[in-house]
Amino acid sequence: MINKLKELVENSSEEEVKSLLFQMLLRINMMEETDFPEEQFTKDLKRYIKIFLIINPSK
Repeated sequence: MINKLKELVENSSEEEVKSLLFQMLLRINMMEETDFPEEQFTKDLKRYIKIFLIINPSK
């Protein structure tokens, strides 16, 4: 899985990677500044990975 994600990131556009990074950083910020649950944070990250894999299946 790690190698697949690495390959996807390397073959994705800069815009896609920036968007994914922004979403992750936004969630981290929410978790630190509010009572945003760590469990939800983990679920969100897993969802982002799944979405990233779905929208980039052939890369």
